[in-house]
Amino acid sequence: MRITTRRNRVPAQLACLAVVTATWITSTAFAAECGASSTFRPNPLITDEERCRLEAWALETGSSALLVSVGGETVFELETERSETPIHIMSVTKSVASLAIGRLIQEGKIDSLDLPLSELFPEWRQGRKAEITLLHLLTHATGLQDIPNAGVEIEPSEDVVQLALAAELAEAPGAAFRYNNKASNLLTAVVEERSGRKLDDYLRQTVFADLGISDAEWLRDSADNPYGMAGLFLAARDLVKIGQLMNQRGTWNGEQLIDREFAEQALTSQRNDYDRVGLLWWLLADWPSGYQANGWLGQWLMGLPEAGAVVVRLVDRADATGDGGGEFLDLMQEVLTAGDAAAASTASPEIAAEEVAAGKPPESQPPSVTLPPELDRVLRDYEQAWREGDPEGLAALFTADGYVLSHGRPPVVGRAAITERYKGSGGSLYLRAFHYQMEGDVGFILGGYTYEEGAPDRGKFTLALARNADGRWLIVSDMDNSNRSN
Repeated sequence: MRITTRRNRVPAQLACLAVVTATWITSTAFAAECGASSTFRPNPLITDEERCRLEAWALETGSSALLVSVGGETVFELETERSETPIHIMSVTKSVASLAIGRLIQEGKIDSLDLPLSELFPEWRQGRKAEITLLHLLTHATGLQDIPNAGVEIEPSEDVVQLALAAELAEAPGAAFRYNNKASNLLTAVVEERSGRKLDDYLRQTVFADLGISDAEWLRDSADNPYGMAGLFLAARDLVKIGQLMNQRGTWNGEQLIDREFAEQALTSQRNDYDRVGLLWWLLADWPSGYQANGWLGQWLMGLPEAGAVVVRLVDRADATGDGGGEFLDLMQEVLTAGDAAAASTASPEIAAEEVAAGKPPESQPPSVTLPPELDRVLRDYEQAWREGDPEGLAALFTADGYVLSHGRPPVVGRAAITERYKGSGGSLYLRAFHYQMEGDVGFILGGYTYEEGAPDRGKFTLALARNADGRWLIVSDMDNSNRSN
């Protein structure tokens, strides 16, 4: 199957400020390439040096795609013949498939994760299988017998749903976490029972369509069941959208695509005996709020909501020269930690890396100032719209001819262009002010931004403001810069 988704006058001193600020913003030109195999955009998370390391590692391990996105913008992308084509994401399929459950809850077709699966499967209404719930299925705790090697039972089976339904209990439902490919294939039956559509068709017509994912493949068995354990082919750029959706807790362009509570629960530990499992998503041990999905050959989707970052690494079987997956998380931690240190220490080179790692704010950071309520409202509204992934809401904070000059990108002018620029952006954001000025109906705010409350500034911004006839302050221009020289 082919899924083939009032113009405003500014006083002289403010005009001068704009010139000074524009000088302060670094060039929008891309950093020079280390080689011919990747594209790179200056950003707060990855240094130029670490970009070269990423590229070398990706090539050495036979990666077909490696992409890093920050705030919805691609900042690093490996260039290969397969980087833009769908690749089998293996067991990452389980995590993507779980979005169908979140969508069904959003639509009111599933009331609770405590739903007994026997309500859907009559053959389970007798005996202990009647105790198996949807939550058990989503946390690998059904208790069903399973052979870890899918090639022994599952791949030869003509009907993977019936295979799972007929499986004996190896232990009591909910008793223990046991990774289970066989049980995961029941996802397709759950979705079909509650939506009236096949799992792949349902996601194609709902979540994928909303995300603009139009090029994908999903394998089915001989009985026409899409696999739940694996079988989905996606391009890295589309898989990044899945991560961004989860970073934003199910919100995309201001619309709740999957139930927010489900999205939050999916990225929260669900069991005491294995505290890294969410709802078919996996938590990162060394990254607060970080999560991942992974699959055979070293397929990875890694999300860092507080940094607004998503990382995807994919390997096509024909390209594989080694798994590489075992070292991927360590590599990304080193790379992104180096970026954190560089971003936090640029303003004050004397700050030691261990102080940055311990979360000590740079002493050279300007102190915060208290804004008048009407100006503070601008920052709070900006934060809210960004966190909700609402590009229209962000654009509405600007004047009709307002413009945005983002670090490393050309400017855009007008609300329609601003909306387009911010589509797919969002995540955690915290803004503070360290200087402001108001004169009549114009003003400005100088401040800093970060992605984690209380953390050192990742960058600085300047907002030029104008007050409209209704007394509301709107943004005339928004210019930002990361805390790095490139």
